[in-house]
Amino acid sequence: MSATRRHHRRLGLIRAAALSVPLLALAVPVHADWLGLAGVEGLFDGGYAYTTAIIPNDGELGHGWAQRYRVDYSQYEYPDNDTTVKGRATGASAALGYQFPVQDGWLSTYAGVTYNHTRLDPEPDSSNVVGGRLRAVLDMDAGRIIDNRWILTGGVSVTPADRAYWTRGRAMRRLGDSRFYLGPELLVHGDRDYDAVHHGLALQMREVRPGLDMIVKTGHKQIRDGGDSGGYLGLELVRHFR
Repeated sequence: MSATRRHHRRLGLIRAAALSVPLLALAVPVHADWLGLAGVEGLFDGGYAYTTAIIPNDGELGHGWAQRYRVDYSQYEYPDNDTTVKGRATGASAALGYQFPVQDGWLSTYAGVTYNHTRLDPEPDSSNVVGGRLRAVLDMDAGRIIDNRWILTGGVSVTPADRAYWTRGRAMRRLGDSRFYLGPELLVHGDRDYDAVHHGLALQMREVRPGLDMIVKTGHKQIRDGGDSGGYLGLELVRHFR
């Protein structure tokens, strides 16, 4: 094996390990009332991973002020004339929000700042995304469990300075008397230069272990305005630490 191939293999292993860390972190037992979320997603044009902690100010989730911390990593590629540009982006954010009490559900709003650093290879002559950027971000998420038969969730995030947005909705129905919920999801996101829509299915497994839910999702991503399309596959973990 050549030195170049060994180098690429090591980089691949390092990236795979980095993408696995957010998922493994939620398996660590912690005695506190906070929420941990993590996920990885593979797409035809790249990949994505994140981990998030939501910590209530008053020590109890579900109502009142809360802090949210998040780190993420994404990689993607796109054609530029006769070249394929490969992008890598890392980000971190901190936000303060308010959780409104909702029976059999939740409703939260957040405002904070996010820092993202993007690299492109090869780097275009002019680009609005290369390097580090500090931005304000606004978020809202909501959900409702209806008669232990339906799980309805939705969320939206907006970064005004970049005209960037992200929004997702899911409607999952319980399969018989099992712990599995299955249903469609719709995700739309983009910015001033890019828009995409995901159509897919999500399977949520409640209480895989105490306090831990797991979601497997798959579907089709379409980059709008004549862009490419292809499949995606992802895994999400939601862990309530009590």
